[in-house]
Amino acid sequence: MAIGEQPVQMLLNPECGARMTVAESLTNLVFAPITDLKDVKCSANWMWAAKFSGEDYKMLTACKAMCQMMSSLGIAVDGGKDSLSMAADVAGDIVKAPGTLVVTSYAPCADIGNVVTPVLKAPTGQGTLIYVRFGSSLEKNRLGGSVLSQCFENLEQDSADVEDPDQFGRAFQVTQQLISEESGTALAGHDISDGGLVTCLLEMAFAGNCSVVVLLPSGSDPFEVLFAEETGVVLEVPSCKVDNLLRRYHASNVPAEKVGYTWEDKASEATIEIVFRDVCLLKGSLTTWRREWEETGYRIERMQCNPACADEELSRQYLYSPEYKWDSTTCSVTPTLFGEKSIKVAMIREEGINGDREMGAALHLSGFQVWDVTMQDMLDSDFDLESFQGVVFPGGFSYGDVLGASKGWAASITFNAKAKTCLQRFISRPDTFVLGVCNGCQLMATVGLIGERECDQHGRLQSQEVSLERNTSGRFESRFSTVRIEQSPSIFFKDMAGFVLGVWVAHGEGRFNFSNDEVLDKLERHHLIPIRYVGERSEPTMLYPFNPNGSPHGIAGICSPDGRRLALMPHPERCFLPWQWPHWRDVEKPRVDPVKCMNYVPSSICSGVIKVYGVERCHVDEFFGRYQCCWSCAAQLDINIDAEGRFAEKNGFRFYHRGCPDNVKDAVDALGESYTPWCMQWMDANDRDNCESPLFQHRCYKTCEIVLLDFGASRSFPFCFVDHIPDVGFLTGYESKVMEEAHTNAVMILGEAFGSDRVFDFSTQHTTKRINRLVPVMLEHRLRPPPDEVYSLHRKMAGAFLLCAKMKAMVNCFELFANIKATRQLAAAKEA
Repeated sequence: MAIGEQPVQMLLNPECGARMTVAESLTNLVFAPITDLKDVKCSANWMWAAKFSGEDYKMLTACKAMCQMMSSLGIAVDGGKDSLSMAADVAGDIVKAPGTLVVTSYAPCADIGNVVTPVLKAPTGQGTLIYVRFGSSLEKNRLGGSVLSQCFENLEQDSADVEDPDQFGRAFQVTQQLISEESGTALAGHDISDGGLVTCLLEMAFAGNCSVVVLLPSGSDPFEVLFAEETGVVLEVPSCKVDNLLRRYHASNVPAEKVGYTWEDKASEATIEIVFRDVCLLKGSLTTWRREWEETGYRIERMQCNPACADEELSRQYLYSPEYKWDSTTCSVTPTLFGEKSIKVAMIREEGINGDREMGAALHLSGFQVWDVTMQDMLDSDFDLESFQGVVFPGGFSYGDVLGASKGWAASITFNAKAKTCLQRFISRPDTFVLGVCNGCQLMATVGLIGERECDQHGRLQSQEVSLERNTSGRFESRFSTVRIEQSPSIFFKDMAGFVLGVWVAHGEGRFNFSNDEVLDKLERHHLIPIRYVGERSEPTMLYPFNPNGSPHGIAGICSPDGRRLALMPHPERCFLPWQWPHWRDVEKPRVDPVKCMNYVPSSICSGVIKVYGVERCHVDEFFGRYQCCWSCAAQLDINIDAEGRFAEKNGFRFYHRGCPDNVKDAVDALGESYTPWCMQWMDANDRDNCESPLFQHRCYKTCEIVLLDFGASRSFPFCFVDHIPDVGFLTGYESKVMEEAHTNAVMILGEAFGSDRVFDFSTQHTTKRINRLVPVMLEHRLRPPPDEVYSLHRKMAGAFLLCAKMKAMVNCFELFANIKATRQLAAAKEA
């Protein structure tokens, strides 16, 4: 969607103004790959004093000009609004508003990830600037109605116009083809509008922090070329693709020519130079010109917000592009790898909350089962949070923040015994987590989920350690800030310490305030500040606007000592996909953004994978004796170590010491080597029907977390079954042919790990996903009741594979299998 308006042109010539309005809307739209120009529809809004003599005729001619141009291009108006009483009687004088047309164009976008931005890239050190004219020749440079003519109070000149709509359409189509079909040709692009060519180039240079040299054509007036507002665009193109691009435009009879070059300099050294006939007309520092450019905005800012913040923002002498940093191996995740949506999360919202949809989408793509829960549900006597493992409070403006940020929402919890008790019971469970974003963060502070609070006997708040106050700027802040992830116990930022990421902020009361210095010192001392705003050098900052609210020490969020509760003011749910970032430079965009990692709680091995359910308690004793954990891995997995040093314990499992490897990676591999052969030896099925692996989640258990595979039942299990059935390694009994093939395919998939005598890298395997595709087949064709059949090997291996995949372990499966097979053969010989 794009908007166009030309109010000054409409004053001089309504027909030209109408055509230029349509043209501006389309040149704003051209840098997004749409399905086709003929798919464009428009909304036309007219503001005109049409009841006065002569004004109705002007509006009529403008409307006809607009319709004729749209008809030539194959587009149409499908809606709009008119305001035809744009005049007022002021002290006997009639004041008329200038006739204005606003055209909003919209069309389906084929690929939102392929939109060309105005940010100069300076590819491989240098790029080329191409000037493309839409609807007129390069010789026409009319100044009527331009910004320059307004500055010199000389509007009575010929106005810029679209003389050839057909040529405009061809230019639009070629530009679209370059964007859609030849990725990497148009690296940056911007339309020419108010201020002309020079303004367009300045805006692109400011955005990209690049040096620019402008080469004006020798046979023209430099002022006319620079300041004429004729419709066109400027493209930044790699030097190696310039000739091909010019051929494409010229073949369609579209005027296009080189007008300069770009190259990458340090921000402090970037310059802009304008050359005409080998003579430098103007050269200056990008920093100086940007300061001049921002002067008007700065003066307005001082009247709108805290003057000190406006002064602080202007004082930045240089601007630097943020240097984002993350570990690609940690963040190279895709939605298809997240497995079953087994962790139930209650997304609790109140009246006025508007961030629930983005939050729901982020949680859903992170592998959670998201439930929309309103505060009215919380007040229902039949509702509780027992079946949920996560609670998320999204952002917005609960009750319009009339009484202060989140105050009304907090009152609905604090002064309702049912809701308060329900939340307290949830928090007291050790297997739960809580996330609050923006308004949810303010709520968590107000109700005491971060920091402590004291209330009187009537529940009225007396004091609280942490509160969120008005931004230092004194106004609502909406911007894309840079944050750094700190070392902390937060499960949301597991393995993300040191990451530097961009994130949206949108709040008016986001400044963290503490009741005393001791509270802040305690948070710092216990590493409970997991995320901070950072400046140009990726260091925590108090400088505005890098720190948008003035929080001390750049604090953007706070977590609980156990890491299960996180309250933060930025909105990671609004930038969990790469295309949601306004700027992503010099990096390859992965399919899923690094910010998404913070929502991937299941990646925490101990919190998300190793769970013991009540139905499986009978198997724990045997598990204790067989599953061993390397001691140095205990700290990384957040495992409590027994005071006497005998074992470590986590979530009902005891991990016995087997030795100390040299590093964490060795410890993780050792975990995989311990659990994998144990699954292969799980054979105690003589007197248990449908026995299960400790990592298998019983299908009847409601609090789902990990869904693995379970097909068939076992009533007898020959000790040497692998040797008796050498072709596939198991017997399916009296199953159907479809079921046999599904079993066979599952074993063949799992067998890949055993097909080589080399170490198998579980961080790159896709067996869990591939076997998961067989689930519908097996559920549909499984016999009921199940017949006597031999236990399927892949039934137990699924748990081992998932654990190893979560840990990214390196395990020599071939060697483990060979050892177990040898043990079985020896046992069989003894039985004989």
